[in-house]
Parts: sequence; C-alpha cells; structure tokens
Amino acid sequence: MQDSYKIQDAETKDLYIGVCSHYFSVSDAKDVYTKSLNGERNDDSILVQVAKKGTNGVNTKVTFGVEEGEQFALALLNLCNSIKR
Repeated sequence: MQDSYKIQDAETKDLYIGVCSHYFSVSDAKDVYTKSLNGERNDDSILVQVAKKGTNGVNTKVTFGVEEGEQFALALLNLCNSIKR
C-alpha cells in the first residue's frame, strides 16, 4: 500500500502538494495517534507539504491527525465521485 503521494498543480505545473507521514516510521506515528486517544498529546501524524519545483525545501506544511485525515480524504473522495457522475 502506498503511504505517500505528490500531485502537480494543474495550471502552473511547478507547484506540488505531497502527503506523507509526519514521522520517520509508521510505528512512531501509531504511538503518537495512540497517545492522542489517551489525551497525552495532539495527533500530528499526517504531513501535507506545498512546494515549488526547483526551490530548496518546502514552502508550506500542514500537520493534522488521523481522524482529520480520514475526514479530509472522505470529502475529497465524495467530491471526485460527484464530479465523475
């Protein structure tokens, strides 16, 4: 199963958005998620990056939790499904 992905901007082609785990290993991300369920910390296990090709580093990054990521993915899937029909 793929756990990271990049998409190019449809208009400029030099911008991209990438999504991946905020942590090096999935086990570390699982630990953060589990601790967030117990109220020990905030879940920031998902990382979305916005960057421009040819530049060093990432222009913008957003972190959020598993629950929010599922809701975002579901909304995106529903939108795509509605457009395709």
